[in-house]
Amino acid sequence: MKKQASYTLAMFLSIADVIGMVGLIYLASTQIGDVQGNKVFLILEGIGVLVLFLLFKPLESYRRRARTATQYDSYGRMKSMNAYDKLSVQEQRELDKVRMMEQERILPYTVVREMTHKGSENPEEDMRALVGMGRVKEKMEEMEARMEFDQESGTSRTGEPMHMCFFGPPGTGKTTCARIMTGFLYKYGYIPENRLIEVNGGFLSDQYAEKKVEAIVQRAFGGVLFIDEAYSMLGGAFGPDAVAALIKQMEDARGKFVLILAGYEKEMKELMQSNPGFLSRVKEYFYFESYSVDELSEIFHRMAKTEGYDISPEADKVFREKMETARHDYHFGNARTVRNVLEKSMDRHSLNFKRGISPERMRLDAPDIVYEAVSLAQW
Repeated sequence: MKKQASYTLAMFLSIADVIGMVGLIYLASTQIGDVQGNKVFLILEGIGVLVLFLLFKPLESYRRRARTATQYDSYGRMKSMNAYDKLSVQEQRELDKVRMMEQERILPYTVVREMTHKGSENPEEDMRALVGMGRVKEKMEEMEARMEFDQESGTSRTGEPMHMCFFGPPGTGKTTCARIMTGFLYKYGYIPENRLIEVNGGFLSDQYAEKKVEAIVQRAFGGVLFIDEAYSMLGGAFGPDAVAALIKQMEDARGKFVLILAGYEKEMKELMQSNPGFLSRVKEYFYFESYSVDELSEIFHRMAKTEGYDISPEADKVFREKMETARHDYHFGNARTVRNVLEKSMDRHSLNFKRGISPERMRLDAPDIVYEAVSLAQW
């Protein structure tokens, strides 16, 4: 009420100032013919016009501050869309410019550009090419079938939120599946742009948590926002602010973007339970299982082929034996671990090839396969 009263007073003073100037100028113009007779009045009127003119700018500034206090919150955000619509075009442009500059300070465009990736251009083919992931594929196919059915039936629910949660062990393809899902959402009209922004939860939970979450969501409008290790938003003093801001954006920007939260099972469960707003807004849940030894072997062969290497049967046998043991390690990372094994094995192969232990340049043999379990004791 005080802010509204202050704005009303500011409006009254600003209007009175303009009317006073116009009135004095008009009065002076009627007396201009008899300068001698009205000399004193003309001087007083001139002083009055000058005073009112000098007051115009401070009063206008006061009016704008009072208006801001009634229409915007402490973060400079409009309290209602109706208030923004009532601004003049020039005022809207000025406000948008200020907002853009503030967002650029909190979340630079160059940073967002590095986080932005294209969704899958052929999601069906990319989904079929995935190794393993039986349960995940089944659910993705189910969602695709529903979106296709709705589209063909004319009952599309593209305005409904499609927020999701991916959870499971590390290195099981959550990021890859997020890009494939983005492709499906784009194909069936749930998002107008085939792109997603990939960000780590810890990036959002600093002292600018609320503003940064708002900025990243707005940058994700029209696409997908993928937050990996989303549970790390809970860390630190500003974690609750980040979570609360994200849930608010899920409601305020309903239908403008799709959110995919991802992370380890136990930690993601804690995140979802930290605020009841998640459970009521996240509709789809995907559980990513660890790969079997056969699946890890297939991934190993695919990665090696991409690097131009073949895997000998003996090397594959050694790899499988090592993975059978490694799968029980606490820090086992599934496909990430396979990538580490391949890189270390290529390093070892270079030495073995030089020494004549491995005879073929682009084939990994049994002596080349290296797996080093992560141990805190080594640190």
